[in-house]
Amino acid sequence: MSKGKKYDGSSSDRMAWLLDLNRHAGEWQEDEFKDILHHQMQAPLNFDLKRYEEKELYAAEEMQSYDPLFEKDIKTFDQLLHHPRPPLSLLKLCKRFARDNRFSAGGSLPDEVATVIYYAAVVVALGHYGERITTLSHSEIQRGVCWIMGRRWVSKKTRKLLQNALK
Repeated sequence: MSKGKKYDGSSSDRMAWLLDLNRHAGEWQEDEFKDILHHQMQAPLNFDLKRYEEKELYAAEEMQSYDPLFEKDIKTFDQLLHHPRPPLSLLKLCKRFARDNRFSAGGSLPDEVATVIYYAAVVVALGHYGERITTLSHSEIQRGVCWIMGRRWVSKKTRKLLQNALK
């Protein structure tokens, strides 16, 4: 169903309306972003990342299996992004998840929230490994981080993460 179309009450039309998960896309209020971001940061990685190719997930699982310093307790986006040694393969998948949500019509997150997660994964990879997992330039990354810092709904914990990783 297209945005704004009301259902006529028939069972098939009502079912289509109920399943139209994007009917509110672009309708988020800024005061909702804080709760949505918090919810996503607490969300299980395996639920959101399981849609990616098995070889990518296998690479991430392999790192968990063979790296004795890698903590196997990374189960959420928050735990990944705030881990002292987050696996680069998981950061890449996290970035891809955020990018896909940001730029696909079927994304489950508001663009603003997906953007925060995207830049967080990029900045953490850069800060921990010196590795650029994006095609964005350094100045573009800095502009993105500045944009995030200007959002009142982004937690202090996430702001601190971005500031520390860019040092």
